[in-house]
Amino acid sequence: MRLIVCVDDGMGMMFNKRRQSKDAKVREDMLAMLSCDKTLFVTPYTAKQFLPEEQERLTVLDDGLQGGLPGAEEYFFAEDTPVIGLETATEQVILYRWNRAYPSDVKFLFDLSGYELISCEDFIGNSHPEMKKEIYRKRVIS
Repeated sequence: MRLIVCVDDGMGMMFNKRRQSKDAKVREDMLAMLSCDKTLFVTPYTAKQFLPEEQERLTVLDDGLQGGLPGAEEYFFAEDTPVIGLETATEQVILYRWNRAYPSDVKFLFDLSGYELISCEDFIGNSHPEMKKEIYRKRVIS
């Protein structure tokens, strides 16, 4: 699975059962990463932030990850889903980092120690002019 998460400077994901932010440029970039035959896996909560014309690119997991995980080459955008313990199933992590510190009550508690940073780029969002997009790949143990 390829896990996508948006975090603030304190690794916060949500506050008071709400996403901290949503950004049209981030959504556009996520969908651009998908090949033409792939969809973005999301929860019903996350699907609400996508425009009607973007909805056809989504696979909505009505029961979150309870029904199983997306495959190795598939993308899952986690906003309201705990990601603790998903390290075994996750080949790649894509972090969009807001350049802000918001209050948060849901944090990104994913152990990145088994991953290597393979790409880091400045990213200009719609709601946040200074963002970073970081891509981590699971280290190959030989």
